[in-house]
Amino acid sequence: MSFLLSLPGKMNTALANLATLLANWPSTKAALLDQAISSRAPAATALDNTVWTNARAALLDQLATLLGYAQINNTCPIHNPPTVLSPAPARISFTGYPGPTAGLGIIDYATVGSGYHTVITETGRGVIDYLSMHFLSGAPAGGSTFGCRLTIDGVVVFNSTTLLSNTDTGFGCQLFGVWNSLGLYGEAIPFYSQFLFEVFGSAASATLRTQYSYYRTP
Repeated sequence: MSFLLSLPGKMNTALANLATLLANWPSTKAALLDQAISSRAPAATALDNTVWTNARAALLDQLATLLGYAQINNTCPIHNPPTVLSPAPARISFTGYPGPTAGLGIIDYATVGSGYHTVITETGRGVIDYLSMHFLSGAPAGGSTFGCRLTIDGVVVFNSTTLLSNTDTGFGCQLFGVWNSLGLYGEAIPFYSQFLFEVFGSAASATLRTQYSYYRTP
């Protein structure tokens, strides 16, 4: 009963609010509803479907991840992983190159015969700052050859099975990054699903050294 008694007052309040809304809605604003749609978004300013594709729109989903590890690691490698190293890494001498105390990881692999042997394998996301391989020691007789293969996100980026011979002790190749007396200068090469590095030996009794620097990202 009390609700019914208060109903006239509530109606008066509602009508007063409606009157205020109508007073604030002049004819000039109402006339805007009759304007052509083209005046809101001219066709000349719209992106063509060949420019704004589903694939490009999906890249927006990567921003949170990129910004997240950019803030943590002070780097943001917004580019695609390489599909080939061109030109191929040159054969260089590694005499005097750094050990673990210089900030590089080291893996020494003693070849056990012909074929590829996995040295580094990572699944997921990350960034490679530095990667190199060289013939550390051992001198198998005959025409033995040694090399390496790098795979990023399922793509073979570099592959050489004849990079070094059995007389090339101390020589190898630098795939990513630069190291000198001043320190390490990384390249921030991203991988989004896989980082696989393998060494190759056509004979046993040789040690191949891999030096690396990389980090994982979310």
